[in-house]
Amino acid sequence: MEALLILAFIVLDLFFFCFFFESLLIPMVFLMLFESTQGRRLYALTYLYLYTLFGSIFILLALFVLYYETHTTNYLLLTELNLARGMRAESQCFV
Repeated sequence: MEALLILAFIVLDLFFFCFFFESLLIPMVFLMLFESTQGRRLYALTYLYLYTLFGSIFILLALFVLYYETHTTNYLLLTELNLARGMRAESQCFV
């Protein structure tokens, strides 16, 4: 789990960051399955799944828009680009 956490914050590509950050949920699910009490286990896993699913959809959609507008997801290149000048106003509000 520590390796995934380190990888999530070392990578400079936003898609890989999203992938490694979401892969951190796999050990969390195993911890919740084996270490929690029986009554609250399904309730907690359902909320974890729903919040993660809806949050991830919006983040991935924003990343796709960002890639479509700038043709890169590298964090260093994105910080050098002037995004306010290179993106449409509709995309700026979304991202």
